[in-house]
Amino acid sequence: MKAENLLYLRTQKCSVGCPTLNHFLNGGVPCNSITELVAESGSGASSLFFKISGALKSLAKRYGLVVVVTNQVVDIIGGACQGITGMRIGNLSELYSSGRQIGPALGLAWANCVNSRLFLSRDQVVNGNGEVYQRRRLSVVFAPHLPASSCEIVIKGEGVFGLEMQQA
Repeated sequence: MKAENLLYLRTQKCSVGCPTLNHFLNGGVPCNSITELVAESGSGASSLFFKISGALKSLAKRYGLVVVVTNQVVDIIGGACQGITGMRIGNLSELYSSGRQIGPALGLAWANCVNSRLFLSRDQVVNGNGEVYQRRRLSVVFAPHLPASSCEIVIKGEGVFGLEMQQA
């Protein structure tokens, strides 16, 4: 048994409403912990937040729960997540947006409260024909039940969807 499968076996998951993204997340978002979704501006986080918040509102109403979510990032100036020795403090791994190092807006204290961190990003990509398009990705920064990985996503009127990897 692999370490990333341990949490998957014991933990109920909340679906994000897309089979591809649920598969990418090993069944959805764990129900017994806090998962932080960190996103850069324009990455499509709002659409995913609406989908997840709908499911969370339903669970909150049914079980009398309180849900708190943040979706902002801030620039990290001068390696603020590193100690005097250069050792990383807490679980703030290096995240970059538009060439700048960024971190969760609530800082180091909040960064150490979450069990999982997902990162939404948007990049400009040039295809083989020289055309520029926007590519959005959902990446696992850390999670006890998932390996570090990423999945390309698209945003449509119907919601947020993961793209299947093309086999070569």
